[in-house]
Amino acid sequence: MRPPCPFCQPALQAGVFFEASDCVGVVDIAPIVPGHGLVMPRRHVSRLLDLGEDDYDALFRTVRQVARLLMAIYDAPAVDISVQDGAAAGQTVDHVHVHVIPRRMGDLPASGAWFEHLVDSAHRRRLTCEELRQAVAFITSRRRELGL
Repeated sequence: MRPPCPFCQPALQAGVFFEASDCVGVVDIAPIVPGHGLVMPRRHVSRLLDLGEDDYDALFRTVRQVARLLMAIYDAPAVDISVQDGAAAGQTVDHVHVHVIPRRMGDLPASGAWFEHLVDSAHRRRLTCEELRQAVAFITSRRRELGL
């Protein structure tokens, strides 16, 4: 029997900072850099290629909105957007999700270093419940201040 999907559990709500009708943006609990978020459909779908056309469009519209938001909040001139679709591609949670990682010069030792950190998710430090709460509060507060 498969364990329950962590992205379908009520506890996910603690990390939500962006809501659209069909998708949510959440703080990654093991961020590579500050502001690392995930965008996912509310409905459980395992793989990107299993999404219908409307759901696919909604997901990537939300990705664009979240990317713009995180770039503004974290004063980031760039963003990495990544999907690992299937275990062989490095997908570790069986629920389609898109990584949105705001980037600044010098935030990692090398500009492409984010990917090795991304696929090594088991070894990234996890946020505590308090750190997660603070990250969501920071994004929410900055969003209000910036009028976004």
